[in-house]
Amino acid sequence: MAAINVRQWGSGDRHAVLIHGLGSSSTSWWEVGPELARRGYYVHAVDLPGHGDSEPLSEYSVEALVDAVVGAVPASPELAIGHSLGGLTLAHAVSSLKPAHAVYVDPAWTVTADAGVVGFFRSQKSWTLDDVAQNYPRWDAAGHARKLEALQKWDVSILDGLTSFTSADVEVPAVPSTVRIG
Repeated sequence: MAAINVRQWGSGDRHAVLIHGLGSSSTSWWEVGPELARRGYYVHAVDLPGHGDSEPLSEYSVEALVDAVVGAVPASPELAIGHSLGGLTLAHAVSSLKPAHAVYVDPAWTVTADAGVVGFFRSQKSWTLDDVAQNYPRWDAAGHARKLEALQKWDVSILDGLTSFTSADVEVPAVPSTVRIG
């Protein structure tokens, strides 16, 4: 298994786990992590394999992402939040991770291998700061810089394995859950 980087804020017994989306990193939680810590959580934001400061995998699957997350964070956190691909990962991990509450932000319950979508994500590897600013106009300059750094570190070969990513079964939540779209 690849070595997984975990960024942490806060301390104490109330744990929160944050899982970022495709092409991002734990730095995407730069506002959420400290705010949760201010509210008494010990926050663990993972860099998924091939993202941020985590090692890449030789072969990607949602199961491999789940194993990496579950192996890197405390079991039974009070809160777990997953964004996009992090939401898919959390949905698959929830029965093992056992958070008291799961929050899915724009979750990718099903991953597509559509050539246009994959091509768009692949093109992000060569984005400049201007490209990031154009695609994320509501973000400030620090957010743009964090996203560009995440894209530069990102292993785009994860895109080659998207067809093997199994959809999340979200018909009946395994734990109390909130879904935020948009």
